[in-house]
Amino acid sequence: MGDAPIQPPPMSRGRRLSYSIGGPILLMALLFVPAGSLAWVNGWIFLAVFVAATLVSMVVLRRVNPLIFRAPAGSCGIRIDRPGHTNRTGG
Repeated sequence: MGDAPIQPPPMSRGRRLSYSIGGPILLMALLFVPAGSLAWVNGWIFLAVFVAATLVSMVVLRRVNPLIFRAPAGSCGIRIDRPGHTNRTGG
Protein backbone atom coordinates (compact mmCIF):
# COMPACT_ATOMS: atom_id res chain seq x y z
CA MET A 1 0.00 0.00 0.00
CA GLY A 2 2.86 2.38 0.70
CA ASP A 3 4.52 1.73 -2.64
CA ALA A 4 5.41 4.80 -4.65
CA PRO A 5 3.69 5.01 -8.05
CA ILE A 6 5.74 3.77 -10.99
CA GLN A 7 6.64 6.68 -13.22
CA PRO A 8 6.97 5.65 -16.86
CA PRO A 9 10.08 6.95 -18.61
CA PRO A 10 9.56 9.90 -20.93
CA MET A 11 9.26 9.19 -24.64
CA SER A 12 12.47 9.97 -26.50
CA ARG A 13 12.67 13.12 -28.56
CA GLY A 14 13.19 11.15 -31.77
CA ARG A 15 10.13 9.02 -31.12
CA ARG A 16 7.99 12.10 -30.40
CA LEU A 17 9.24 13.72 -33.57
CA SER A 18 8.53 10.61 -35.65
CA TYR A 19 4.96 10.44 -34.29
CA SER A 20 4.44 14.17 -34.85
CA ILE A 21 5.63 14.11 -38.45
CA GLY A 22 4.97 10.51 -39.51
CA GLY A 23 1.37 10.40 -38.32
CA PRO A 24 0.09 13.31 -40.42
CA ILE A 25 2.12 12.18 -43.46
CA LEU A 26 0.65 8.68 -43.18
CA LEU A 27 -2.86 10.13 -42.83
CA MET A 28 -2.32 12.33 -45.88
CA ALA A 29 -1.13 9.34 -47.88
CA LEU A 30 -4.16 7.30 -46.80
CA LEU A 31 -6.48 10.15 -47.83
CA PHE A 32 -4.95 11.48 -51.03
CA VAL A 33 -3.32 8.48 -52.71
CA PRO A 34 -6.68 6.72 -53.25
CA ALA A 35 -8.21 10.06 -54.30
CA GLY A 36 -5.47 10.42 -56.90
CA SER A 37 -5.04 14.15 -56.33
CA LEU A 38 -4.10 16.70 -53.69
CA ALA A 39 -6.94 18.86 -55.02
CA TRP A 40 -9.56 16.88 -53.07
CA VAL A 41 -11.19 19.58 -50.92
CA ASN A 42 -13.09 17.19 -48.64
CA GLY A 43 -9.81 15.49 -47.78
CA TRP A 44 -8.25 18.79 -46.70
CA ILE A 45 -11.33 19.67 -44.65
CA PHE A 46 -11.22 16.29 -42.91
CA LEU A 47 -7.49 16.64 -42.28
CA ALA A 48 -7.91 20.12 -40.77
CA VAL A 49 -10.77 19.04 -38.49
CA PHE A 50 -8.90 15.90 -37.43
CA VAL A 51 -5.69 17.78 -36.61
CA ALA A 52 -7.59 20.50 -34.72
CA ALA A 53 -9.53 17.93 -32.68
CA THR A 54 -6.33 16.03 -31.92
CA LEU A 55 -4.56 19.17 -30.74
CA VAL A 56 -7.49 20.19 -28.52
CA SER A 57 -7.65 16.74 -26.95
CA MET A 58 -3.88 16.77 -26.37
CA VAL A 59 -4.09 20.11 -24.57
CA VAL A 60 -6.93 18.86 -22.37
CA LEU A 61 -5.17 15.57 -21.60
CA ARG A 62 -1.92 17.35 -20.76
CA ARG A 63 -3.78 19.45 -18.17
CA VAL A 64 -5.84 16.58 -16.74
CA ASN A 65 -3.28 13.74 -16.80
CA PRO A 66 0.24 14.68 -17.97
CA LEU A 67 1.54 11.15 -17.31
CA ILE A 68 -0.31 9.95 -20.40
CA PHE A 69 2.31 11.69 -22.53
CA ARG A 70 5.22 10.16 -20.61
CA ALA A 71 4.20 6.54 -21.14
CA PRO A 72 5.50 5.15 -24.42
CA ALA A 73 3.10 3.23 -26.59
CA GLY A 74 3.05 -0.44 -25.68
CA SER A 75 4.20 -0.02 -22.07
CA CYS A 76 2.11 -2.96 -20.91
CA GLY A 77 2.28 -3.91 -17.29
CA ILE A 78 2.45 -0.39 -15.87
CA ARG A 79 -0.56 1.39 -14.50
CA ILE A 80 -0.93 4.78 -12.91
CA ASP A 81 -1.05 4.41 -9.14
CA ARG A 82 -4.56 4.30 -7.72
CA PRO A 83 -5.33 3.88 -4.03
CA GLY A 84 -6.08 0.27 -3.18
CA HIS A 85 -4.56 -1.16 -6.37
CA THR A 86 -1.16 -2.61 -7.14
CA ASN A 87 1.11 -0.95 -9.69
CA ARG A 88 2.05 -4.05 -11.71
CA THR A 89 -0.58 -5.88 -13.74
CA GLY A 90 1.39 -9.08 -14.22
CA GLY A 91 1.26 -8.93 -18.03
